[in-house]
Amino acid sequence: MDYVALRRGLEQRRGALKTEASFIEPLWRDLRDYIHPFRGRFPGEQANRILPDMGRVLSSVPMKARSVLVAGLQSGLTSPSRQWYMLSTHDAEANSDWEVRAWLDDVHERMMRVMQGSNFYHALHNVYDELVTFGTGVMMIEPDFENVIRCSTLTCGRYWLGASNGYDVDCIYRDFSLTAKQMTSLFGEEKCSQGVRDAARNSPFTQFTVHQAIEPDFDKLTKKPWRSVYWEDSGGGESAGVLRVKGYASFPAMTPRWHCVDSDTYGYGPGAEALPDAKELRIQIRDRAVAVRKQVAPPLVAGETLRRSKVRTMPNGVTYVPDAQLQQIIPLYNVNLDISALQMVITETCNAIRGTMFTDLFLMLQSGDAPQMTAREIIERHEEKMLVLGPVLARLERELLSPAIARIYAIMNESGLIPPARRLFAGRR
Repeated sequence: MDYVALRRGLEQRRGALKTEASFIEPLWRDLRDYIHPFRGRFPGEQANRILPDMGRVLSSVPMKARSVLVAGLQSGLTSPSRQWYMLSTHDAEANSDWEVRAWLDDVHERMMRVMQGSNFYHALHNVYDELVTFGTGVMMIEPDFENVIRCSTLTCGRYWLGASNGYDVDCIYRDFSLTAKQMTSLFGEEKCSQGVRDAARNSPFTQFTVHQAIEPDFDKLTKKPWRSVYWEDSGGGESAGVLRVKGYASFPAMTPRWHCVDSDTYGYGPGAEALPDAKELRIQIRDRAVAVRKQVAPPLVAGETLRRSKVRTMPNGVTYVPDAQLQQIIPLYNVNLDISALQMVITETCNAIRGTMFTDLFLMLQSGDAPQMTAREIIERHEEKMLVLGPVLARLERELLSPAIARIYAIMNESGLIPPARRLFAGRR
């Protein structure tokens, strides 16, 4: 295998995908600043070393609205406490057979136990967070020795997507950091550059950047449909090269998008729709704070003779001057702002953000006029919430939930955790 040519091609592809994504990066940065300050890692920023400037946020309304929508998606679509999916075959007649149905129910129960015993639902919550904020989410599901599956969610700015057919995402390039000790443990010292090997001996916790590409194996390097290639960042010197090549029988990543225009690779979501109101809200709150401060402590104007009289402007402060020099200190200008009217404008902006984030929809049960709703009324209201999000849910089912179920089934089947079913389908076509 020509690793030099392989790495050269990977670097070119990575550069092309980064260039394609550069148009949306300014939007992602704004969304991080105004909607979710704790997500997003962009070039020049190190993982685990991002300290959001919460002094710029001024209002928690956009963040709370986002949290309500994320929690509503988690509980409404993929609640761990209920059976949110059903397994079936493509044969309607087989689905009605009680033996086939019993086998499907057994497999379903096994998969639910695996999901609940792993970090699957935690990763789902994170991918909903990315999806609502940035419009695009990426969740990877890998085999795990202890918990069968191990899930991870990527944050925007640390990955780049590609679509071979112009619609379905089938290519992911990502960057992440590992210590020198981790790199030598995961990939072996012989695969790492001299710089990493030296750091592993002298400074094992030095951070290095590693790239990964997951894409169709067009070159037939692994004899499987998909390949994953790890390689060192070029900063490792001339000895930096390919660290590992392995194959996948199925695409290990789910890449849901909230809304997507035509053949765009990246989507947009409620965060982008609420961004103008979030920016306006920050301006309104800052203006209100300035107005209140000017009313409480207005700028003053006084005679020149009072400059040396040690004027006391604190509450109940008394300034004594000779009678001949008695002058009045007056406000420079009067601030007669109607705070209640400004507060009404701010409330309207907050309600617009909550509406964009479907907060009123997901808080319907808590804020209902009827305190004693029947089970039927609760079900109908729940269905109404999901109906409003119908087009989005259809895309999530296609790009997130169904692929995740299929991926988990494939991993369990390869691990021997799915009971054999050849006898059940032996006489069926």
